[in-house]
Amino acid sequence: MLIVEDDYLLLRLYEDLYQPPDWHTVMVDNAMEGILEVGLHSPELIILDLHLPFYDGTHVLKALRANAKTYEIPVIVVSGAYRRDHPLVVNLHKVDYFEKVGLDWDALLNASMLYAHVCRLRQEKT
Repeated sequence: MLIVEDDYLLLRLYEDLYQPPDWHTVMVDNAMEGILEVGLHSPELIILDLHLPFYDGTHVLKALRANAKTYEIPVIVVSGAYRRDHPLVVNLHKVDYFEKVGLDWDALLNASMLYAHVCRLRQEKT
């Protein structure tokens, strides 16, 4: 799993939530490193903030969806930048969205497990 988040506190919380042996997690704090890590590790799931330094998370999403090798990687956006009903969020393709304010950590973990399981099943078929 790849986590792209610039908030140090949230990175520590993610680290506590997604621990080995169940999760192999790579964490980066900006969009450019996120795009590079996708190319290096082909993660089965990406958790992505939208408000990042240098480039925002939508640049990561555009790069993922423009590449046939990364098009199908599930992405969970966890962001405080927009509400769930914002047009930008509504139009995000193949993305689940959680707002940071009042984040339901159990729901996030359950969604993560579901997407990771689906990705593993997809890999087994190929």
